[in-house]
Amino acid sequence: MKPFPDKFELISFFESRPALLDPHVDWYYNHLTFITTDNADRIECEIEPANLLMKLRWYRDGSELVNLNLEVVTGLKIENRGGKESLRATFSETSGIGSLLIQLKPSIHVFMELKISGLDVRDFYKT
Repeated sequence: MKPFPDKFELISFFESRPALLDPHVDWYYNHLTFITTDNADRIECEIEPANLLMKLRWYRDGSELVNLNLEVVTGLKIENRGGKESLRATFSETSGIGSLLIQLKPSIHVFMELKISGLDVRDFYKT
């Protein structure tokens, strides 16, 4: 994954330190599990940067709302727009996914841009 955020950026975004599969291995070659909770919501995000893998699960009051198992994640980047911080995941051109945005504060939002046969889904909403 390139780009890949610095450790402090990920810790700040998730407001937690990750559980590491092997604490003696660098983060980039490890399996990172971030867990963050906010009232009734719980976010679990697993990242394997060197293997281009990411899993995202969102629970509310113990019920699963979102479960994404993502492959060919080519990059992760922390963005700050309008005072709102988000994590953007980008994907290979052939994946059918444009990008995934995860926002945790002030409220949780998950937004995925899909590409169908090379068309951007936003093309359907142009007037």
